[in-house]
Amino acid sequence: MLLKFLSHISPFRGMPVDNKNGSSGVTAITGETVQLYYYTAAGVLTSDAGQAAGVAVVGKLARNNIKNSLNNQQANKDDTSLSFTSTALTTEVEVNWAKIHSVDGVTGLLRLTKIVEGMSNGQYCVDYATGTIYGKKASTATTLTSTAYKVNTLDTALTVWDRVLGVWKSLQNNLFFFRGMGTHFTPNDGTAAFTSTTTITCAGFPFTVDDTYCDVLSIVYKPTGGLWTILENGKDGVSMVAASNVITVTGASTPFASGDTYRVAIRYQNKGYNAASNSGNTTESNPLSQQYVELELIDTTNVAAATNYYPSADGQVMDGYSTLWLQGMTSGGVTTTIEATLDDASSPDFLDITPYFSNMIVNPNAVAASYVDVNFLIRALDLRVKKWRVKSVTSDGTNAVQYHAKMTSI
Repeated sequence: MLLKFLSHISPFRGMPVDNKNGSSGVTAITGETVQLYYYTAAGVLTSDAGQAAGVAVVGKLARNNIKNSLNNQQANKDDTSLSFTSTALTTEVEVNWAKIHSVDGVTGLLRLTKIVEGMSNGQYCVDYATGTIYGKKASTATTLTSTAYKVNTLDTALTVWDRVLGVWKSLQNNLFFFRGMGTHFTPNDGTAAFTSTTTITCAGFPFTVDDTYCDVLSIVYKPTGGLWTILENGKDGVSMVAASNVITVTGASTPFASGDTYRVAIRYQNKGYNAASNSGNTTESNPLSQQYVELELIDTTNVAAATNYYPSADGQVMDGYSTLWLQGMTSGGVTTTIEATLDDASSPDFLDITPYFSNMIVNPNAVAASYVDVNFLIRALDLRVKKWRVKSVTSDGTNAVQYHAKMTSI
């Protein structure tokens, strides 16, 4: 079935839409070779290099929204314009749309594994909306050759570069986004012959492949009489290095000839996407684990006989925190209580709230009216007061007084 209902829409998959007024006919794609890919156990998408029968593979056509034989609607298993030659994938089966939609938001390895689940060797299914083929191999063949299918002809009002970008974006499966023309880079046209090693000077090329923002170099090229396509760094034996506005292309089989037209661009990684783990990056700007204030109120000996308040007689503002932890270590005739207030006067009245605290050391959760010459760790939950202070009464000048506090949101 096609995507026709709102219930089938996800953040990852759009409704297939034809431009009714922009299409100028049918384009029959012929002679395309589709590389098959598999995922390693670590989840890395890798070119099929002769993997054995039974391995799950995926391939991507250069165009999407593949049409049926009459070209009047999107193709399906029983009415399609798609054909290819391969001993790896031999028998098309119906797409399980519920299964495909259920794995839009997972890793590529899990997506492929789920989609081919239950397939026999040689069976495959086609997502005609995206031009993606999923299957389980029946032989060690690595490509689909002589691939042919029909698509709507692109609007002639579009520039060639716009057409290339459409293909480029579909090939990337939304994992990367194209930075665009203008401020961030200047494309370069050329008609030079490509050999095993070629250097291309790119005026205005702003950064290199080693920069933080750039992860892949690509050359978009158009063989004489052929279709615009993409050559990527690290694929098909091709290596590209950018430095000082010059790209060096190395590869014994670079598919260029004299007179071919090419453009050079940087494919820019989305900062919210982690290519190494094939997952999205998320951050929490203000996690609860960082919402706290720690205070050392006093740590000394031989405080003069008096009534003292910590951190001061004015008290400590509770701000938006809701839990107060207090640690005390006293000896030599020291009586400790805790006071709090909701009074917003300049000199507020404080009230004794010591029994509100739970002792975390002796008799856990027990409460006390005061703490005299003992070590204590106490806690008050949901303490919605304006200010608090520790009241410390020393009976003489021979003592040890140590108080620490922590205010938290949890």
